[in-house]
Amino acid sequence: MRAARQSVTPAPRDLQDLQDLSDPADPPELSNETPPTEGAAALVAALLSAAAATAVVLRHLGTKPLWRDEAISLSVASRPVARILLVLPRHDANAGLYYLVLHAWLRIGHSPAWARGFSAACLIATAAIAAWSSSRWKGWGIGLACGLLVAVNPFLVYYGQEARPYSLAVLLATISTVALFSLGRHPSPRAYRVYLVATVALIYADLFAVLHVAAMAGVVAGLHRLRRQPVPPALKRCWWIITGATAPLAAVMTLFERGQISWLPRPTRQVLVNTITSMSGGWLGFEVMMVLAVAAVAAVALALGRTPPTTHDRPVVISLAAAFVVPPLALWSFAHLIPAYIDRYVISSALALVGLVAAGLAVLRQHGGRLVATAVLAALLLIGGQRTARVEAYPYKVDNAPAMVDFIRAQNHPGDAVAYAGGGLRILVESAVGRHGAFPPDIALAPGGEAFRQHDLYAREVDAAQLRARLESVQRLWMITDPSDQRYPQGGPFATLKPMVMATFAPSDTTSFGATEVTLLVRRP
Repeated sequence: MRAARQSVTPAPRDLQDLQDLSDPADPPELSNETPPTEGAAALVAALLSAAAATAVVLRHLGTKPLWRDEAISLSVASRPVARILLVLPRHDANAGLYYLVLHAWLRIGHSPAWARGFSAACLIATAAIAAWSSSRWKGWGIGLACGLLVAVNPFLVYYGQEARPYSLAVLLATISTVALFSLGRHPSPRAYRVYLVATVALIYADLFAVLHVAAMAGVVAGLHRLRRQPVPPALKRCWWIITGATAPLAAVMTLFERGQISWLPRPTRQVLVNTITSMSGGWLGFEVMMVLAVAAVAAVALALGRTPPTTHDRPVVISLAAAFVVPPLALWSFAHLIPAYIDRYVISSALALVGLVAAGLAVLRQHGGRLVATAVLAALLLIGGQRTARVEAYPYKVDNAPAMVDFIRAQNHPGDAVAYAGGGLRILVESAVGRHGAFPPDIALAPGGEAFRQHDLYAREVDAAQLRARLESVQRLWMITDPSDQRYPQGGPFATLKPMVMATFAPSDTTSFGATEVTLLVRRP
């Protein structure tokens, strides 16, 4: 049926090579497999998935205060474009694309809910595209399942409710992946362009997504080599252009911004396990998803059952498996040499896992029946929904800045001052303080050193000598730190004055507000 719709014009050689990726001996789709969906049914699956994602991601979008990294996002994105571009070589260059988009988004509003709204929109679009593309691949039922699994995935929803670049990265990874897969069925110059632009944008939204791109490219190149066929020249050109276009970002991050992750420890095995279980909604979800993922891989690797894999199944499923497994393992292994592992750096693997699970549901439906597949899907949606609800029940994400600000305000005395262990905490508190209400002055801030004026993001501080003179009139000092600072700033002008400060002030009390601590130092008699 599809053959009748193909143009009689011969395909260019580089496009035809990619179509020949699968084994010509593989039989066509059989009648007992639900055919791919085209047109209205795929659109309905996409709309239903988008509606589900909207209901989930918007429910608690603004109920939690901004945490430290989100406050930094707003601090950068609220500046003029010229100043944003000056910040990027010194801080978060890999989030530059997100900051520029968020800059335009913030022209309409600045509330926590609105600031996170762009990430929520990315999650909604991801669910819709995943449903649409899966419907075109495996039928509208599997497409709807894929979209719903995106909508309730607790890992994806968490970052879909955060003013950071990771939800944008997932959306771009979805577009890049769909475009790459389309090259195996309906290759066209437009598909190459979409793949090229989406992939470059993906890496500029999240540098670590290069692991996702490399895993999929490696599978495509490996399958061509296995078939003893050359990789299509057009695809090779895309890879070279992607490498060249993203090389400046890699150079900046390697040469100038390595210090941003210097605080990370070497990851343990439990950290890797926690990443995978978070992507699957906990241990029960992990076990069910792994069974489905293994079934999908086995179906194309071993041609289990009566229906052999279709010509398009093999590269898609193997690519998804590689994109799920390789990025976490590669980054985790590399982080033992240079600590660089955080679970959100491999968030695209959660997307690949959802695709694998959808393929596994198609296998289960074929061999176990539609009722069994529907029951398993319902169980996964319930597991994901419950995990998402538990995460959303917390009153804050990481830091509880408003509670901390209210606590200090309620006990503020004349002559009090505040000190921050790092510029990120200063930006966090400033975002919660706002323009109203008394709050102790920042004892270390240099004149004209407000963060929004600085090209390196963080506010300029006075030197140790000036700070010592300022401390002479301070009666009580509020130290705002995180647990790694051991209740005292480890850098900046306060670090060199620690013996003097601790001899002059006595710690009175320490109170925790999420991942932030407040220690009151009172001048000794």
